[in-house]
Amino acid sequence: MAQYLSILGISLGLTLVLELAYAWFCKVRGKDLLLITLVNLITNPVAVLITLLFRNKVAWIELPIEVGVVFLEFALLKGFAKKVERPFWLSLGMNCFSYGAGLIVSIII
Repeated sequence: MAQYLSILGISLGLTLVLELAYAWFCKVRGKDLLLITLVNLITNPVAVLITLLFRNKVAWIELPIEVGVVFLEFALLKGFAKKVERPFWLSLGMNCFSYGAGLIVSIII
């Protein structure tokens, strides 16, 4: 249980840093950055926990989870962001960036 909490915390922290940096680079500012933070507080722990619980049973579980996260984040950004011009591409870019960085970190560690 402690190991899961550690993984969840590290994953959430890295995801927030990376996705907020990506969004900042894409000129997202103000309350839209707060929205991205809140969206990640919802999606990241759920996605990581499902992956941890089912990875040994279903090797490809990460793909549908990540696709679901991209579309959920897109929907929330489209519905509530004030100045995000292309919410789908922002969501896809943020998630590809943070997922790729996470893969690199997991290889190094």
